Amino acid sequence: MIGEPLTLSDVPAASNYSGARIVTASGTGALAYVSGRFANTSMVWVDRAGKRLGAVPAPAGRYLGGTVSPDGRRVAMEREVSYSESDLWLVELDRGVTTRFTFGPERNSGPIWSPDGSRIMFESNREGPWNLYVKPVSGATAEQTLYRSEGYFKHPDWWSPDGRLAGFEQLDPRTGWDLWYIPTGGEDHTPKPYLRTPFNERFSQLSPDGRWVVYASDESGRNEVYVQSFPDPGVKHQVTTDGGANPGWRADGKELLFAAADGATVMAAEVTTTPDFRSSVPHALFRVPPTSTGVVPLPDFSRILLMLPAGDVTPASATVVLDWAADAKRK
Repeated sequence: MIGEPLTLSDVPAASNYSGARIVTASGTGALAYVSGRFANTSMVWVDRAGKRLGAVPAPAGRYLGGTVSPDGRRVAMEREVSYSESDLWLVELDRGVTTRFTFGPERNSGPIWSPDGSRIMFESNREGPWNLYVKPVSGATAEQTLYRSEGYFKHPDWWSPDGRLAGFEQLDPRTGWDLWYIPTGGEDHTPKPYLRTPFNERFSQLSPDGRWVVYASDESGRNEVYVQSFPDPGVKHQVTTDGGANPGWRADGKELLFAAADGATVMAAEVTTTPDFRSSVPHALFRVPPTSTGVVPLPDFSRILLMLPAGDVTPASATVVLDWAADAKRK
């Protein structure tokens, strides 16, 4: 069809990954698109039962996920500028003072604090593929590339307790998502595989004592949470039987938090890591509102930050227009 552009009555939402509008047309004359608006969010504190305790007094913005510093005083937060651009900001949790940490371009996300709180590892697609970078929290020097490859998708996961290793996950066209780790110091940043199987291994976290890695795998047909020995895998334990993802260790290594199979329920399991790994039967803490854009626990899991819409937000909806080409001609 050739002619003047047609403006849709609603505003199609955009993909968080590409920025492209979520709209499609079929050869039979149907047009479908998802509506949505770019809404700001607030950082809201909740307790382990999901009860609201207050909010971080941060400036207005669209805050997504992040991580809290080891001392529990600051959070490194992804703040979205548009659907195709975001930067990392450091937010003081008591005062809400925000400091910009990255300066584009494209998307900068996935911040992971070093154990001493002096550096942050993050991912960015500024060069096309998602690569890994490290930058001092002081901002005294620019970020340095930790790992660059032709593989398009990579995501930072953890630092070792001594800060000498960093774990990440990478998508391989043959084996799916795999787990790797890489030296963070010196000049040799050659990555080593930790788990490469025909299944997807994701969301890895190294235990505070450096002896175990918790992660999610779909080897059973759906995501479950597992723990294996580190640096040599082999001693393996299954934590969940009803599904789970996005696991994380409490700072003392005595508890795991993770998302249930529904993606909305926060689960917990008590664990011990010495002399061997053991875990309790997981139990539910609370359900995260469907409008949340991020879940960020304190290192001791005493409180959790939820990224929730600031004010009333019109929920997204799907619109289907039949014979849209004929309607365009009439206009």
